Amino acid sequence: NESDPRDLPKKIIYLYGMAECTAFASSISLEPNQKYESIPIGTPLNGVKLAFLDDKLKPVAKSKIGEVYIGGTGLATGYYQDNLLTEQRFIEIQ
Repeated sequence: NESDPRDLPKKIIYLYGMAECTAFASSISLEPNQKYESIPIGTPLNGVKLAFLDDKLKPVAKSKIGEVYIGGTGLATGYYQDNLLTEQRFIEIQ
């Protein structure tokens, strides 16, 4: 069952963020009629730094599996009343 193209949105904005961010960390504009194998994380917002790292905190190659690390403005300073978890999750990356 095909949808009428006039019913499709003109653009989809995908915003990515984690609980540790005050809002969002990155965004990307997606075409509604294009099929995606996976959804890209997009481009960091102003003042945000994104790093994709392996379990040794080394950068991973583009399109390889890694963890997303966020820095810059909008990042929380830690977990409320949980210093141990803050020390484990909020780390300095050079």
